[in-house]
Amino acid sequence: MYIVMYIVILLLFTLNAAQAQPSKTISPPPYYNIVRYNDRDFSFLRTDTSDHDFFNALKFIPFSPQGSSYLTFGGELREEFRYYQNENWGDIPTERIDTDGFLWHRFMVHADMRLGKHFRVFGQLKNCFVFSRAGGARPVVDEDSLDVHQAFLEISGEFGTRGEQAFALRVGRQEYNFGAARLLTMRDGINVRQSFDALTIKYRSPSVVADAFIGQGLDTKRGIFDDERMRTETTWGLYTTTTLQQQPERTTSIDAYYIGFEREAWRFAGVLGKDQRHSFGGRINSRAKEGLNAEAEAIFQTGTFAKEPILAYLFSGSVNYTFAIPLQPALGLGWSIASGDQNPTDRVSNTFNPMYPKPVVTFGQALASTNLSILQPFLNLSIAPPLQLQLTAYLLALTSVQDGLYAVSTVQSRPAPALKRQTDPNAETKRLVGNQYSALVTWNIQRHLRLFVEATYFTAGEYLRLTGAGRDMLYGAVQLQLTF
Repeated sequence: MYIVMYIVILLLFTLNAAQAQPSKTISPPPYYNIVRYNDRDFSFLRTDTSDHDFFNALKFIPFSPQGSSYLTFGGELREEFRYYQNENWGDIPTERIDTDGFLWHRFMVHADMRLGKHFRVFGQLKNCFVFSRAGGARPVVDEDSLDVHQAFLEISGEFGTRGEQAFALRVGRQEYNFGAARLLTMRDGINVRQSFDALTIKYRSPSVVADAFIGQGLDTKRGIFDDERMRTETTWGLYTTTTLQQQPERTTSIDAYYIGFEREAWRFAGVLGKDQRHSFGGRINSRAKEGLNAEAEAIFQTGTFAKEPILAYLFSGSVNYTFAIPLQPALGLGWSIASGDQNPTDRVSNTFNPMYPKPVVTFGQALASTNLSILQPFLNLSIAPPLQLQLTAYLLALTSVQDGLYAVSTVQSRPAPALKRQTDPNAETKRLVGNQYSALVTWNIQRHLRLFVEATYFTAGEYLRLTGAGRDMLYGAVQLQLTF
């Protein structure tokens, strides 16, 4: 059914593009953002009729004579086939061994109502399923039959001599995606995205963006309208971005932020206790279409875990150079060093908690940055304007042998090497997790349609063999995404 649907949609888009756009017409600016409440403001369609996009009829539906109040509809349909050989490096229950792959389905639809200049109501539904997965759907990440993903009221206003500054108060269910998404994100890579019941105060000026927020994440359940707020878990903070340079050829910005986090009970390095931590971070980001690109971030965490002080950190970033030659190759190196617990008897917790992160490697195996040191050489090629190829290697090792490996949910998935000294006298030297080699092809077929094809091979290191089967893992995925 979904294949037929996509073929029909693709044919419609092809005919629409051929009829509506001359061959030399410059493409309009991007309409859509990964966080959909940040899509382009479609009020321009009130007077601009030059763009004959198929979905424009849904983007500006006025219900006031002047068109200052209007409704926008949008959505996303994503189908993804995944295949594993030796999932989790061979450590998986027999009933969950999948030999023929499985399908992720996600459909999200939203409505955005603008009531004049000062009021906005945004709502979004989600429908997520997994088909043909051995052992059925995994909790939280695979399936949510139907639920309210976002629903908030926003009140905003402008001030300054020319209205160049703005503020907004947003109350209700909403997504967060700050900076490089190393602490707070909507985790788009997995099937069910993360949202929060929260209050946010936003400030905007030509050079400064600031968000102050407090909220509680949603606990995903598989039924219909049954997601619940995690009342034992709260996050709050202030995130600011200052643009230092904004020119056509280069944009440079600096982020500074504080994020607080409290969870009633969690387990790090084998210890169960209450987690109350404070993250202080800074990030600098300089981007250009050609030449040198660089990004670096440092995060320090304090507070208490299980009534013991926290001293944890993350250093991460990347640098690459884009060459002005055919294929526009971008050759670069990324890195990340996140602390793990150093000494189980010193009454200090050094385990870094990424809270709500995106995976630190591609989605062959979703790992949290916790207690990981990573080198990431990569090469990006622009085969054609709509067709991109990314080749990446990940070299992964534990930062501390006194701590283990963590899944992207920050649940510890493997023990510390030091705990295996009774069975292997050299256990404390075995910190190498392994190497991952990935190829990702992105084809932007049309404004609304995108195809991803990914292949990953992971060679298991000595740590994985020490703590489990330690088999090499093969992963492949094909994803087709319709956005409107």
